[in-house]
Amino acid sequence: MTRSKPNRASITVARLAKMQPGETLWDTGVRGLCARRQTTEAITFQLYYRTGSGRSRWFTIGRWGSPWQPGTARDEAIKLLAEVADGKDPQSTKAHRKTGSAVTDILTAYIEGTGAAKQLKPATIKEYERLRDDIIGPHLGQLPAADLSHQDIQRFHAETLKGRPYLANRCLALLRAAFNKAEHLIGRNPARGIQKNHEHARTRVLSLDEMQRLGAALRDPEVLAREGVYCCAALGFMLMTGRRKHEVLKLKWADISPDMTTITLQDHKSSRLRGAAVHVLGSPATKLLKTLPKIAKNPYVFASTAKEGVHLQNVDETWRRVCERAEIVDARIHDLRRTNASHAANIGIDVHSTSRLLGHASVNTTTRHYVHQQAQGLKPVADELAGSLSRLLAAPKRRGKRKAE
Repeated sequence: MTRSKPNRASITVARLAKMQPGETLWDTGVRGLCARRQTTEAITFQLYYRTGSGRSRWFTIGRWGSPWQPGTARDEAIKLLAEVADGKDPQSTKAHRKTGSAVTDILTAYIEGTGAAKQLKPATIKEYERLRDDIIGPHLGQLPAADLSHQDIQRFHAETLKGRPYLANRCLALLRAAFNKAEHLIGRNPARGIQKNHEHARTRVLSLDEMQRLGAALRDPEVLAREGVYCCAALGFMLMTGRRKHEVLKLKWADISPDMTTITLQDHKSSRLRGAAVHVLGSPATKLLKTLPKIAKNPYVFASTAKEGVHLQNVDETWRRVCERAEIVDARIHDLRRTNASHAANIGIDVHSTSRLLGHASVNTTTRHYVHQQAQGLKPVADELAGSLSRLLAAPKRRGKRKAE
């Protein structure tokens, strides 16, 4: 079967007047521009083009008549093809303009859709919402999504958030992911191609002297009275076990084995993919847990004394004040986890055992599936590590004049 040749000619008023129902006339002056007559008398100017990804698109310019004549339709087609050459998709932009979606709407659709599809943790969704409402929203949120340009995001990333490189990168990643999901609507991703800021990995660990001063501060009666036994115990537990802050604060008595040698973490960094994880405790960590009083009707180990039935909500201020008391500078709570791993290496514990104790994602499949059976095999290692750290915390504070600044 032979394929009929397309009807090509320069679109003029005279030729438009002679068009028959069902006929399409392709313009020889502008590639992709055509005039189409369906079953009615109306004739419309349309543009056929392909996006940068190779997708075929039809864009309706308008009906023949005022203001669309062959000349004005040809000018509009040239303008649209220039947008296509610039990586845009005029048809998607036109459709999206009709919805009136703003940048905030695109972010919301991504957060809600991704959260449902990937089952993101509530904390992750909460952080995305914070970036949308508090950081991106005030600067870009109300702009029409179809009008947001590459330069707008570049300026926001480099200038608006100047001096906050990590936050700028988090916002850029969210914008890039959200517009990537909406690219079929907008026809482009304005966040693509923007280089993120260089991030320096944090390497801060506490020195032996700092750990001794920290232990002295946590045992100080004045500190215990002001901060509370649960806050001070939580910080010591984080150092001895290397557990993350949220893992410790959300720990329940039901998550601890009867002999208090293992804990089961329901909510950890990889729980969405790996489920609950069991980790062995060193004897000093077990001893610390045994000293903590249980509060009636409160299932949490490190319980809040301000609100009934909840865990400690924030130990950051306690950490700041304890560090001031111990004269520890530029230290964050997460540095306790890094200190735990670093100290393990310093006393000769192999990297594989340390990785398993910390629950890093690099633990092999066998460990992940048989952790209940293998946990007790790590007991001597956990005893050695927690015992060494516990002795440092229990050591008397060094005396002597500090060097003058």
